[in-house]
Amino acid sequence: MAVHTLQVTLTGSAQQITANNVNAFALTFQNNAAAVMRVGDSTVTASKGYSLAATGGTLTVPLLQPTQLNKWYVIGTAAQLLDVTYDDGGL
Repeated sequence: MAVHTLQVTLTGSAQQITANNVNAFALTFQNNAAAVMRVGDSTVTASKGYSLAATGGTLTVPLLQPTQLNKWYVIGTAAQLLDVTYDDGGL
């Protein structure tokens, strides 16, 4: 097991969590901003996707198989911070 945390600074538009093809065997998102943000696929919008409550809202994604981080997107206000914690399976 190798756990990692990425901190993503939002741009104000829908953006990929990372452009890299990273496999995640466990995945948690945490909102570190004072406003709501959303995570989802490439179609995420300010009203579509998983809503993360302001300051500490978390989402632990139930995975039956690994997911690729570059398939996940986030949207919120520019300069907000999102923590992405994942297990790469020791790779």
